[in-house]
Amino acid sequence: MGVDYSGHFGIGFKVELPELPEDHEFYEDERSWLDEIIEKKFDWFECGDSMYSGEDNDIYICIKDPFENGLDITDKATELIAFLNEHNIKFEGDINEVGGLEIY
Repeated sequence: MGVDYSGHFGIGFKVELPELPEDHEFYEDERSWLDEIIEKKFDWFECGDSMYSGEDNDIYICIKDPFENGLDITDKATELIAFLNEHNIKFEGDINEVGGLEIY
């Protein structure tokens, strides 16, 4: 038996998506909602082994090209935080390197 996996990484936050109302078109598909609202300058991925464990994968939202204008990412980090707050996406801590394996 083989195991397939993808490695994901970036600079951003581990997030918790908001619970959508029952009458929301994406009520049972939060990942599609995230695909719909994500801006081009950000990206998201998930890590974990939910296919095997049944537990939810962790979701991360990152800056797509953090060093496009040099090593100072302050403006991009501020934009990411504003995006997360605008969509009621919970995150903790400071922006940091994040990542892991998505096992499927």
